[in-house]
Amino acid sequence: MPDNPNSKIQSTILSSEAKIVSLTSEMIEIASPTGQEGKMAAWLTEWLRSNNFKTESFEIDPATMEKTHKDTFFRWHFPYADRPNILGKLKGTGNGKSLMINFHLDVVDASPDDWGVDPWKGTVKGDALFGRGACDMKGGAAAALFAIKTISDLGIRLKGDVLVAGVIEEEGPGNGTLALQAKGITADACIIPEPTNLTLAVGVTGGIYGFISLTGKSAHSTTPWNGVNAVEKAFHIQKGLESWKKTRKDIPLDPLFIDEPETRTAAHIVSIDRTDGGLVGKIPSSACVMVRSTVMPGEDPDEMIKAFEKTMVAQTIKDPWLAEHPPIFTWIKMEGRNRPAELSQDHPLSRCLKKSYERVIGAAPKYTGLVSPADMQQLMNIQPTTPTLMFGPGSIYQAHTDDEFVPIKELVQTSAVIADFIVNWCEIS
Repeated sequence: MPDNPNSKIQSTILSSEAKIVSLTSEMIEIASPTGQEGKMAAWLTEWLRSNNFKTESFEIDPATMEKTHKDTFFRWHFPYADRPNILGKLKGTGNGKSLMINFHLDVVDASPDDWGVDPWKGTVKGDALFGRGACDMKGGAAAALFAIKTISDLGIRLKGDVLVAGVIEEEGPGNGTLALQAKGITADACIIPEPTNLTLAVGVTGGIYGFISLTGKSAHSTTPWNGVNAVEKAFHIQKGLESWKKTRKDIPLDPLFIDEPETRTAAHIVSIDRTDGGLVGKIPSSACVMVRSTVMPGEDPDEMIKAFEKTMVAQTIKDPWLAEHPPIFTWIKMEGRNRPAELSQDHPLSRCLKKSYERVIGAAPKYTGLVSPADMQQLMNIQPTTPTLMFGPGSIYQAHTDDEFVPIKELVQTSAVIADFIVNWCEIS
């Protein structure tokens, strides 16, 4: 082991920009849109094994999850065969704190026609690396993996165990991490390298997701006055949302979201669909409106649902037809994505990562909240819980966009900070 391991780790990582970019590019080039994570899972398994991890691979059994986690598991669109979660474990020597590095294997899909570069190839332009997942979150994952590899390559042994969890379906209901928890997998702390602009994201919003069913009256499309168009009645749902957002402006602004003040008012229509099976020749006699509203840390989604429905009813009863045919509300129950989460800035995880940030970056970190759903919600809200925060390169504004990119400097800094954190959290043997 080197005489000054912390210094050697930092100098190695900070001089390894090309290697970190290469690792990130290698991951980008394995296309893994949600539902097609299999090749990415195979790659991670091989990487972990080549770096002395013992690995475990397991697929989600939806029938079992629906029975054992009925209030948390929400079955998504894709079959679960050939889409395993991957868990790697680097056993420590003992008497140290354990750490989980959790990242998702899936990315949102990309159409090459909409990109200026090939989305499935890592492309360096200036000081940024472009490609699908560069920001969300193969860049952060690669930075964390390189941190672990550097520690191992330098012959440093840790007291605490290091777990690497590569999970599926984060770009959805978060069933991958939920399946880890169903197996009882936990650690003393977890870092998720989501794109946080190198801030310490100790909070994450939740959300309420629901369907509002509207009833109309069928009629021939050439005589619409003989019917009631259920799709057109969705206009009143939009008016209700406007009223709801006005009430949300009155809640105190969470300091974690001081740079994103509109987060507390975020609510919108996701989709409007006619549900009567009719075509152009028939006035829609039924419709369904899907809505979402953000739940801030400290708020109870169940109470928000009650308040939301009250606001909607107050608006829709202004319409005589809807007063007689009130909308029906159906809410999606998935405790992981519904509930927000927050880790205290005084928690040992927060304090330890803060010190590592200061040592590497030379300045105090900023504490923030992430506006997007993330697997921190699962890990903090569902048993067995694991103290979790998010820290990684890139901006959430780049996630899911065409020509997605991550700043190369932030890739390297993320890797250096996480490496410093690992040796201090898990302790050198």
